[in-house]
Formats: sequence, C-alpha cells, structure tokens
Amino acid sequence: MNGMRYVAHIPKTLTKGRVLVHDHVVPQRGLGANGFRAWTQTLNDTLEVCSCDWAGVDLRGLRHYRVKKAWDVSDQ
Repeated sequence: MNGMRYVAHIPKTLTKGRVLVHDHVVPQRGLGANGFRAWTQTLNDTLEVCSCDWAGVDLRGLRHYRVKKAWDVSDQ
C-alpha cells in the first residue's frame, strides 16, 4: 500500500519517506483545476521523476513525481 494522501496545496516540506506526486492531467496553477490532483505517498516503482514546471508554480525545491504510463503509443 502506498499511503496516498491528497494535498490541497504544495507542502513546504515532506515527511521522511514520502514524495509529492501528480496525476496525468496537464499541470494547472491551482490544484483541482481541470482535474489536476496531487498527493503524497511512499516512493515505489509505479512512479517516475517528473520534469514538468508544474504550470510555473514554485515547488520550493521539492522533487516531484508522476505515475508512469501503463503503455506508450510509440510501442504499438
């Protein structure tokens, strides 16, 4: 179990062992806008480091992750 906890704002710090993750929706400035959601959870192999700029939001130096794609259209 990953202990997923949705967040309403960007946390200033993360509890040891937890990472910040967002969904597959195009990042928005406000969480919840257009279906954009974020949460914290324990790191596992379903996640990958995300290099998006999170719609220009200041993440205070926090590395964030996204859920890996289950498949890639280029594989077909």
